[in-house]
Amino acid sequence: MRKVNMTKQNIIKPKAVFIGLSVRQIIIMAIGLLVSLGVFSLLYFVCGVSIDTSSFPVFIILVIFGAGSIAQINGSSALAWIIIMMKGNITRHYESKGVFDRYEE
Repeated sequence: MRKVNMTKQNIIKPKAVFIGLSVRQIIIMAIGLLVSLGVFSLLYFVCGVSIDTSSFPVFIILVIFGAGSIAQINGSSALAWIIIMMKGNITRHYESKGVFDRYEE
């Protein structure tokens, strides 16, 4: 069994400002809220669409912005992770040798 020493700095997020969110995450969520309110007001007040139909895009926008700013996958935001995954395989321009390159039969 290994003993790991963790300092308080590693446990507490140093960039956290409010309820564990950084300034960047708060700004992105505020932009998402403004975009969703704009879409709702455009659909409901200007186009006259019913409130049930106009609230569906608002929910989708809030989920996208929430996943893009708050959700973390391997230390990156979910939106950054999706962009990295869309780029394709990582190619190495050198020969990578590891422990399991040669198998004994």
